[in-house]
Amino acid sequence: MEQRPINEEAPRKRAYKIRELKEIGGPGHAKAYEEIRAGRLRAVKNGRSTLILADDFERYLASLPAIASKSDAQPESGQGGGPTASGSCAEPPT
Repeated sequence: MEQRPINEEAPRKRAYKIRELKEIGGPGHAKAYEEIRAGRLRAVKNGRSTLILADDFERYLASLPAIASKSDAQPESGQGGGPTASGSCAEPPT
């Protein structure tokens, strides 16, 4: 049996079945179909199998919103507590 060098990458999969998505950091079964129905995740059919092409999965992951850090979400000290009626944390003009 021939062994590959350690630094050689394994061949990349071109498509994933729905059940494989969760194993690689994607949504679970129900959420995957929800995303497909909403048009956020593209799927193709191969007979009875629903497949997600690797490029479409990468595009889906890249489209997900980033999480704001805690320091972005908290107002600086001395600038008031919560949001105003307009939803903004800024002080109203005087």
